[in-house]
Amino acid sequence: MINKKVRSLLFDIHLWLGLGASVILFLVCLSGTVLVFEDEVTRAFNQNVYYNTSSGQELLSREELYKTALAQGEKVMSISFYEDVNRSAAVRVFQEGSRRGKLLHMDRYTGEFLGQPSQALKDFFMFNFRMHRWLLLDTKIGRPIVGISTIIFVILSVSGLVLWLPRKFKKAQFRKGLRLKLNAGWKRINYDLHNTLGFYTLLILLIMSLSGLFWSFDWYRAGMYSFFGVERKKEQYAVQSNESDERLSLDKLAEISAKQLGYEGDLTFRFPKKKNEPYSISAKNPADLLDAYDRLTMNPYTGETIKADLFEGKHFGEKVMASIKAIHVGFIFGKLSKIIYFLSCLVATSLPITGFFMWLNRRKKKH
Repeated sequence: MINKKVRSLLFDIHLWLGLGASVILFLVCLSGTVLVFEDEVTRAFNQNVYYNTSSGQELLSREELYKTALAQGEKVMSISFYEDVNRSAAVRVFQEGSRRGKLLHMDRYTGEFLGQPSQALKDFFMFNFRMHRWLLLDTKIGRPIVGISTIIFVILSVSGLVLWLPRKFKKAQFRKGLRLKLNAGWKRINYDLHNTLGFYTLLILLIMSLSGLFWSFDWYRAGMYSFFGVERKKEQYAVQSNESDERLSLDKLAEISAKQLGYEGDLTFRFPKKKNEPYSISAKNPADLLDAYDRLTMNPYTGETIKADLFEGKHFGEKVMASIKAIHVGFIFGKLSKIIYFLSCLVATSLPITGFFMWLNRRKKKH
């Protein structure tokens, strides 16, 4: 049984931290909820961009698509091919002033550029992304504010769990905290929505919060790498060309990759800025439930694999750090985990609201 004074102190911490950060937490959680299904919504409303518009003929080879993009005056940074042949090829091209470049899509049957997704939809999700990460402020200001609010959310989650525990450890008391009494008055329903739903989503919300801090503070990011025993190092390699000074085709490199990995899957080729640098090939195994990628550093002239960075060969800490984004946004286990994250985000968005009404009801009761 928790000491009464300790419980009272935790209640005050939970209450005043929650009230103080309620608006920020509401905005961060709401925008996070919107972003969970960004990819699915974007594809659904841009079928003519993300999927081939032609069919019934032979697919162009990867090399033909790459050369077609180059012939149209684009400086290609990377090109992705999906195992689903109905999906268009995603081509990232150089754009002045943009580190990541511009993403275009090509019909795999004709080589025609299909354009870009709806700008209005893109702006909508970018607005929510900036809200989620920086509250629409300058990054130097918004990032630490969101980070501190996330730390407060972690404290609220832990203190909330302690307050959820019944004063007397009896089976009936635990059952009471696990049920929503929907036939009660609105005050009791509001209390249950905050208390019970908060308990059911606690683990997911803690995972979201603790992984989200990775992007808020440099010291936290460095601490995570150290905690999981992951060494951060950027390796650079130089490659020698063959006698003909002609690189292998993308199709041949894909074939070599498939033999080495044991599958083909979704493939992304990243091209170096200099001729004497290797290609980077990322592959995702469609049979793997985890959203995990294998990466090969390959000499494009000989097909020699310089480095194989395979997900399966990583130790637990490396797997966690390699999947940190997937863990945070909810696609670590595909659509099922996304649905769970979406529902949890909805609950997180409601917690500041239900908590505020609980505080309001207590004030009215005292008066």
